[in-house]
Amino acid sequence: MSVQIVRVGTENRPVIVIDDIVDDPHGLVDYAASLAPFPSAAGVFYPGLRRMLGPDDANAMMTSYVARICQTLSNLMGSTYGVRNFAVQSVGFSVVTTPPSELRPMQCLPHIDGADPKSFAVLHYLSRHENSGTAFFRHARTGFETITPDRVDAFRSAREQDQAEYGTPRGYVRGSTHGYAEIGRVESRFNRLVVYPSNVFHSGILPADYDFDPDPRRGRLTTNIFLNGDIPERGNAPGS
Repeated sequence: MSVQIVRVGTENRPVIVIDDIVDDPHGLVDYAASLAPFPSAAGVFYPGLRRMLGPDDANAMMTSYVARICQTLSNLMGSTYGVRNFAVQSVGFSVVTTPPSELRPMQCLPHIDGADPKSFAVLHYLSRHENSGTAFFRHARTGFETITPDRVDAFRSAREQDQAEYGTPRGYVRGSTHGYAEIGRVESRFNRLVVYPSNVFHSGILPADYDFDPDPRRGRLTTNIFLNGDIPERGNAPGS
């Protein structure tokens, strides 16, 4: 296992990248395949299928897997983000299946998962698609690389101006587009884990020849975990 911290953009947001995070990634792929077909991830930005895991899905392998992720991140979340404690909010398997022609406009742009700075996305790549990954962006008109509650109104107003200037976006994000500038990316690698704040603009990157296969063994399979962290108020942090 190897760990690196990548900082992106002028806001200098850190992204945690861990290679070879688990010993048996193939077992995870097998388990995901046993749950297929996945339901549609309706109502979210994700362009495909997502199988959320609940109490009825608990088994020794998945319990051990989530525990391993949390144990590995326990110190890293503190040293990287100042997170004192964190809780797992959700766990699921996802596969990208939506062809470019069927994307909704909001799926054709970089997005955030939420404006709470204490929320973090954990993405575990479980496929071997070359030229795939996750990219991070700056919104050019505002200069925002993250969205916090106090930025929501300014961003919404700026996006209306973007719409008037650029029109309706189409297709998957590929580099700088529609008023967003790419500021960094993490390449996909089998058994690579990536952690980033949920309020950072980001988008999945697909290879040009991706075929949108819904089979977890063939498609762009990931595990998606969301964490909520406990970040001490400035001035109240231990040792301050």
